[in-house]
Parts: sequence; structure tokens; C-alpha cells
Amino acid sequence: MYRVLLSSIRVSRSTNLRSIYHLTQVKDVAAGVHSEGDKIQVKGWVKSVRKMKDNVFLDVNDGTCGHNLQLVVSKPQLQDTAYGSSVNVTGTLGRTPKNQLELKVDSLQEHGACPLAEGYPFYPKKSYPPDYIRNHLHLRPQVSSVGSTLRVRHQATKCFNDYLDREGFIQIHTPIITSNDCEGAGEAFLVRPANDGLLKQMAKKGVPHDQAYFD
Repeated sequence: MYRVLLSSIRVSRSTNLRSIYHLTQVKDVAAGVHSEGDKIQVKGWVKSVRKMKDNVFLDVNDGTCGHNLQLVVSKPQLQDTAYGSSVNVTGTLGRTPKNQLELKVDSLQEHGACPLAEGYPFYPKKSYPPDYIRNHLHLRPQVSSVGSTLRVRHQATKCFNDYLDREGFIQIHTPIITSNDCEGAGEAFLVRPANDGLLKQMAKKGVPHDQAYFD
């Protein structure tokens, strides 16, 4: 009886807490994991807005790949959603005239707008030099080229780590005083033994005391 009751509770919780929509990553849609007719939920940022007579087409990206997912939204559903807005969308996958998957939106919730008029540094359909992008480190992953670089770096690091793990290596994190040595920042720290006697033993003619520990 206890097992039956527990089973009914699990079914009830599953039914109440899980939506019929499944949270999906854009990379899975691009890879063909989902098919036409699937009900999905997507969270991401609006990359472009195209307004037609009856519908509005939004391109959304969640950072998992370089592809955007096209959303089809009826005008009454659309709020003031514009470029850069973060959205939570549910809908049903369909096909475009070119046989590509798109999401026909059932509901769209905007979590935050992009303050383009308040100094947001990256405008749509515009490219920026690396020097300019580096001035906005906390926002640069939103730039397509930087996002692609970070994904490639992740995959390269993962491949190296997986290979070394299979070969029996163990990764350790050694103490780091500073990893930033530009403009002489590394000279702000001095590494030396706490024992002056040991430092005298390591002393060498012609070698400064602050370098004897490394020579």
C-alpha cells in the first residue's frame, strides 16, 4: 500500500511541476535532436527583429551555438521586445518554406530589455574591433565572434582534459601568486623562503637575493 501511495504522489508531483514544454537548447534544435511538432521552451537573447504584416520574426540565441532559432510571434503577443532583450519562450516547432525548423510561439515572457538608448556598447548588425570589445569585458560574450571563440576554447580544453584523464593523469592546481604579469605587475610580489638561513645557503655570486629562490 505504501508503494502504491508513493507512486501516486510521484505521478502527481511530476504532473504538477513539469510542464508539457521541455527546456531546450538552441544547439539541440540545430543538431536535429527535436522535430516538427515538438513543444519546447527556449531561453535566450533576441538578436534581430523583423516585423511583417501579421507576424513578427525574432532570431534568438542562447549562447550554446552560433545558430539562431527563428521565432514566429503574432503581433498581439509581442510586447516591446527588441534587440538584446532576454526572453523565455514556449511554443511548437514547425517548418519554414526552406524546410528549416522554427518555433511558433505560444507565449513570450520578457525578462529584461537591452538599454540601447542608455549606452549599451554593441548595436545590432555592426562589427567592432577587438580593442573596442576588450573595453567591455563583462558584455563581450554577447558578441558573436567572441562567443564562438569561447566555445572553441571550451571544446579544445575539454579534449585535452579528457585525453589526459584517459591516460591516467591527475589535474592539480598549483599555487599561483599572480597570473597577470603585464606592465610589471609580477614585480609587485617577492617569493622567498621564510628562513633567512636557507636563503643564505641558496645565495650565489652574481645572483640577486630575490632571484636566488628560482635559480
